Amino acid sequence: MLFDDVLKDFLGYCQHEKNLAPRTIRAYRYWNEVFGRWADADNTSSDFNLRFTTPVQRRWLYQLSKDGKRPRTIHNAACSLRALGDFAVEHGIISANPARALVLPKKDAAS
Repeated sequence: MLFDDVLKDFLGYCQHEKNLAPRTIRAYRYWNEVFGRWADADNTSSDFNLRFTTPVQRRWLYQLSKDGKRPRTIHNAACSLRALGDFAVEHGIISANPARALVLPKKDAAS
């Protein structure tokens, strides 16, 4: 299954089954699409199981840090990956959520 297909299903699930707030869905969409575009540029496979791994996610979070993103921003990006991974586990796409292995930075103070 392709990463983009799983993401599309996840966003529909968030809206129609979980009834999450529109702002939450926008954040999930934004960060998972940013991850997807980064993975495309990194020539990472578009297959969900090959793209959605702990090492690939870790490299992306490191890149966000190198790009000067604040710990709060990186934390939110990682939480979006975790939510997608939890969906994928719940729906039998993967057996374990690799995003759960990531150590999240502590949030810094809001500015």
